Amino acid sequence: MTAALATVNVAAAACTDAADAPEPIDMPRLTRIDSLVLEETPAVTLGDVSHFTISDADVWVVDRQNGRLVRFARDGRLRATFGRTGSGPGELTAPGPLALVGDTTLVVLDYGRGAIVQFRVADGTPLAELPLREQVMATQLQSVGDTIWMGAVGLRNGMGVMHVSSGDGALGRSVPHPREFADEGGLHWSLPFAIALRLEDATLVAYAGHHRTILHRDDGSMDSLLVPSPRRRGVPADLASRAATGAYRETLGGLEGAVSLPVRAHQLPDGSLALVHVDIEVSPDADPSTGRGARYRAFLTVIRSDFAAACVDAPIPAGEGSSLPGLAFHGDTLSVLEQRIVDDRAVPVLSSYRIDLRGCQWMPVGRG
Repeated sequence: MTAALATVNVAAAACTDAADAPEPIDMPRLTRIDSLVLEETPAVTLGDVSHFTISDADVWVVDRQNGRLVRFARDGRLRATFGRTGSGPGELTAPGPLALVGDTTLVVLDYGRGAIVQFRVADGTPLAELPLREQVMATQLQSVGDTIWMGAVGLRNGMGVMHVSSGDGALGRSVPHPREFADEGGLHWSLPFAIALRLEDATLVAYAGHHRTILHRDDGSMDSLLVPSPRRRGVPADLASRAATGAYRETLGGLEGAVSLPVRAHQLPDGSLALVHVDIEVSPDADPSTGRGARYRAFLTVIRSDFAAACVDAPIPAGEGSSLPGLAFHGDTLSVLEQRIVDDRAVPVLSSYRIDLRGCQWMPVGRG
């Protein structure tokens, strides 16, 4: 439909966009660049849009309901679909995060099959599948050269980062868990989520359920970074001991509803590091089988390139839904993809925001 390619007046279509109002200088500013509706057809409609990625030319969205990937032009026009539901070559059972490897290959983590599935960008031809040999609950993939990096809490090997070659499928594990995750019966059983960001000579890892962000350098040294969290929920320093006593057993949302969950990480062009955390708020009448009654609030934090200070907790403009909105970085831009009501129907709206750090009041980052 023609309206699907038009720029959306988001303030009229949904809630007022907070990025249009002046922000206090103690947080990053998110300046909206544009908002548009992604084109749908009777044969191609999107439901859950929590995983997508962006290149200079395209937007790639995971269509979880139909086990496929959908390719859009940057102006929202539908271009192609890749894959289908199944367990054969080029088929997907439970697709999750995705990434581009160079200009030629698109990779997606299939939670159901425990594998990285690859497609040729030019025509969607299935390429070699990369088995991971264990269940991996990563929320983000990062490609560095031909290597794919992901946070992957290892329930057996005590390591928090996995990397796999898109060429020969060689697997590697690195970065030992913090003690709270390594202990028998530790947090890795209840919060098996981490994000990893590969840097030039180090790997940054943020764990769900750990109050510090860990910087592991290639020379074997390590810094434990305590990033301020004045607006988001953060993580109690004694979460592991409290969880061991069953303190959160009756809490709405359990442990996930008690902490800020790290879901995205990205290195900005100036070398600083952008992290997105999500707080889940659960109403008393929430339906755990559908997620209805849960509200997701996302926050952007930027850590300075010297790791000494951070500009923290800018609320990311997103509607209140029963699933996590799609979030993706590209250069100095953060894009949000979510279902919004436009002309009395739900449509996928992509909004892009430039991250502006001018005037930030940088808060000290603790070391340990």
